[in-house]
Amino acid sequence: MTLRSMAVSAPVRYGLVMRTRLFVRFALLAALFAPAPALAGETPWQELAPGSRMRVVSDDAVDAAGRTWLALEIELAPGTNTYWSLPGETGIPIVVALEGGGAEIAEIVWPYPTREDGPYLDYVYYERLVLPMAVEGAVDGERAALEVRLGLCADLCVPVSASFEHRFSLGRQDLAQTVRIAQAKALAPLEWPAGSGAVASGLAFADGTLTLADLHADIAPQSAILELAGTQTLFDAPAQQPDGSLAFALLDGDADAVSEGALRLTFLTEEGAYWAWLPAVEAHR
Repeated sequence: MTLRSMAVSAPVRYGLVMRTRLFVRFALLAALFAPAPALAGETPWQELAPGSRMRVVSDDAVDAAGRTWLALEIELAPGTNTYWSLPGETGIPIVVALEGGGAEIAEIVWPYPTREDGPYLDYVYYERLVLPMAVEGAVDGERAALEVRLGLCADLCVPVSASFEHRFSLGRQDLAQTVRIAQAKALAPLEWPAGSGAVASGLAFADGTLTLADLHADIAPQSAILELAGTQTLFDAPAQQPDGSLAFALLDGDADAVSEGALRLTFLTEEGAYWAWLPAVEAHR
């Protein structure tokens, strides 16, 4: 089965690379001036399938918001993929549960994915994924158990699971993992700046298709991913219309919910990946 990946232009790739480099430079500067010695902030690797493995890494620090950061580091065999938060038609999402003490996962930061659009529409990652997770309520010396479920797809698509135990060592920052997690966070979409103007206007939903008019000039049209917040509602890849608008056909989900829920657009620009909430749907039938 041959899959087609969404093409990303050279300027957009440059924006993603430059944003990553800036984040890593700041992380390196912070690491150089950190007063605490570096300790090993990772669990042993666990094999998920031949050639694919996963571990948990931690920066062992507390940020300005009082959170510490963990991350799943996943290395995938050639030709194997795993899935984004919205996995698509055939994908299995990554699900992480943290148990033990008062620690809880407050946020998962998802790097911008690759779209596979033939013959099925899926959002995937290849080769290597670092998935940062902000943890609140962690206590120094406390142990926590992480249960991870995810899908791996090559010739066959299968669900796999793994269990890890992590001991929080707050205040003894692991410099290498700080940089690794910062680099992954730099690949995640940022919220679209309010001062940059609306990402689109004239939003309408009719006959199972949502149309966005007047797309912001900085957005790469074919990079756009449309989501209905809090659901696994799936829209097709955007089809650019003769008038320049983008049409997203509803592939799977409740059509009535589209006019009632919060719609989010994730996209690429020359400066990197962003996301933005969309205005209310103007029409629905």
